[in-house]
Amino acid sequence: MFKCLDRINDKSEDLALSLNQYCLAYSSFFKKSLATDFKNAYGLPESTIINVEVKTSGVNEGFIISLDQRKFYVKESLSYRQEKKINPKELLIYKLMEITKLGPKTKFILKKFLTSKTGANVCYISTQDVSFSKDPNKRKTFVTDNLSNTEGLEQWEMALNDDEFLTSFLTFSIVDDLLFLSDTLRSNVDNYGCLKIHNIGTNNIKFKIKVIDHLPD
Repeated sequence: MFKCLDRINDKSEDLALSLNQYCLAYSSFFKKSLATDFKNAYGLPESTIINVEVKTSGVNEGFIISLDQRKFYVKESLSYRQEKKINPKELLIYKLMEITKLGPKTKFILKKFLTSKTGANVCYISTQDVSFSKDPNKRKTFVTDNLSNTEGLEQWEMALNDDEFLTSFLTFSIVDDLLFLSDTLRSNVDNYGCLKIHNIGTNNIKFKIKVIDHLPD
């Protein structure tokens, strides 16, 4: 959107300024609407203070919602962007990943636009940050397979020497094949990674594989 405004600005500064103002106004309205839908989906009081920010990284559009110490990553379902009715396969996979502990806690935020010519439903997929822990004595550290820092490399080296982690990684690989997932193991190292769970004050450390995002084939 804003790249398009840059091109318009080359031809008409006034037009670009007007469109930019409309975009900012719509963005503010949309954030408030999404915040309301999020509260309803999670059963939160209307007075709950949450922060909605547009995701700046990654290919697909999305939002980051902050609530106390927790973060939630919200994106539109792929089927909605294609102006089709909700694809149950896409949503089923998210729930399967959650139930098998391979994926994050997930909730679907559903809305229907009666004016849609195709009868499309809006579906937002909300996933909780896998590094969040309710227990203050338990620290969770998540690093993707994109090894861009020394800390992440050390965590992966420790995990790959852990039999339980290797078993979970093999499980993930099999599930990835069975569900025909894309944008994960073979093509996007930012969508899965290693979760380190450390009970503070002890030597009790566990490692788990976590898939934070994916697309159905």
